[in-house]
Parts: sequence; structure tokens; C-alpha cells
Amino acid sequence: MDLTNTIITVLALVFIFIVSIQKFSRHIEEIAGPHLKELLNKWTSTPLKGTITGTILAAIIQSGTAATIITVGLVNSQLISFTSSMGLIIGINIGTTITSQLVALNMTYIAPTVVIIGFLLSHTHSRFQKYGKAIFYFGMMFLSLLIISFLLEPLKTNPYVLYFLQNSQSLYATIIIGAIATSFLQSGSILMGLVILLASGGLLELNQAIGFIFGASIGGPLASFIASIHAKTDAKKVAVAQIIFNLFSIIIFLPFVAPFERILQAMTLNASQQIVNAQFIINITTAVLCLLFIKPFSKLVTLTTKKLL
Repeated sequence: MDLTNTIITVLALVFIFIVSIQKFSRHIEEIAGPHLKELLNKWTSTPLKGTITGTILAAIIQSGTAATIITVGLVNSQLISFTSSMGLIIGINIGTTITSQLVALNMTYIAPTVVIIGFLLSHTHSRFQKYGKAIFYFGMMFLSLLIISFLLEPLKTNPYVLYFLQNSQSLYATIIIGAIATSFLQSGSILMGLVILLASGGLLELNQAIGFIFGASIGGPLASFIASIHAKTDAKKVAVAQIIFNLFSIIIFLPFVAPFERILQAMTLNASQQIVNAQFIINITTAVLCLLFIKPFSKLVTLTTKKLL
């Protein structure tokens, strides 16, 4: 397969990944039904509870963007308060690292089995039928990444790809590319999955991968911000909180990228695990700081929302 056909096929698989995430999220919401909102309302009474709940929510539906949009909707419909949503937003940013963890742990290789199980369950008449489609689309997410990894293998020696990668090693360039790509794909999980596959294949350096992590954190909240434009003020604050959280993570870590890289390399020699560790450390550090300073963080969000909107 030549380079053009490879790129077109990879793009098609990325679109399959996007649709699979959307379908998976929708089926999980249908399975949970009204109980999801009741649980979220119950488990957001304190910032710590909200953080744990947000982490679980983002991990289950495999999309930080979808989890944030759900939170915006809950606040807009006054089912939970803006104050209660702060913990959720912090937790969602931790939960989004779960997809990357699964990719790094080679979840992609059991994806075909998961797809088959989901398909068979969805065509039975048992009480498990309702879980079939969710399992099927969960498997499809990782099956698309598995096929992409096979297609990327020959690109290691492609002169055009190597030239492009060698000339985009600037940290700031990868931040910009990552932000644009995440805005277009509407999911940081997709970008991070691709970054891990590229790095494990020797096509990306750790410095570039960290840039993509920063870029994904900028581009990711845009969908939820757009979703909140016509919402009530408190719902808009949720989207703004997501943006500020991610900007904090960049401000905290950007000046220390070089020593941070050395720490990650000392922890493990596995390229995939280095990226996963980087994303987790960045998000968990920012989450802890925001929890410790939850009141000033909330005030900053309120002030910024007034200024912007």
C-alpha cells in the first residue's frame, strides 16, 4: 500500500474510532438511564466525591468531551450545582487517561474478541442483550487502533514521513498540531491513542509526545465550550473550568519539560508507558492542586466566565 492509500485508510479508521466512541457513550447512557443522573447528583456533594465520580464517568464512557458535555447538561438543567460540578471536572481529566492506559497495555490485541462477544450478545434474547452493542462499540474503538498500528509499521522507513517528523520536533509545533487535531477529532483520546502507537513504533520522540499531550488538553475542551454557548451561566462555567484546568497543567509543566522527560525515562524504557505516565502525572498533579485550592479555583472560573461571556 502506498503512502496516499495508507493515509486515507488511517483517516477512515480514525472516523470509525470517533463513531465508535460516540455510539459506546450513547449506549452506556441508555443502559444507565435516569440512574446516572441520580448517582451523579448523590456523588458530587463534596469536591473529593465529585472527583472520584468524574474519574469513573470519563473512564466508563471513554470520552472526556462527552463526560464534560453531560456535566454541562446536568448543571444547565439544575440537577447539580456549579459548585458540585467542580469535582466532576477535575475527575474527568483523570479519567481520560484510562484509554491511554488500555492502549499501552495492548488492549488493542483483544479487541477482535471483544467485538465478536459484543456482536453475539446483541443478537441474543437474553438479559445481556442490552450490553451487547456497548461491548461491540468498545471493541471497535480498539480494533480500529489495532489496524492503524499495522498500517503505521511500514511508515518507519518512509522518507516523506521521516522528513516530516524530523522537521516537527519543536515542542511548540506539536502543541499547536495537537490542539488543532483534537479540535478536529473532538476527542483527546483518539489523538493520544495515535501518539502512543507512533511512539511505540519509534516514529515519535518523548518530547513530541508531551507536546501532543499539552495540545490535546487545549483542543479537547472546545467541544464542551461550544455546547455551553446557549446554556445558562452556571453551565458555561463548567466549560470554562475545563479550559482553565487544562491551561494550569500546561503552565505548571511547560517550564520543566526537560527534567520531566528524564524522570519519565528513569521510570521505564517503554515508550508507550512513558507517554501514559506523563499524561497521568500531569493530570493527577493538576487535579490535586485544584482540589487543594478549590475555592480560589471556583472564584477564578466565575470571574473568567463573566469577563468572557
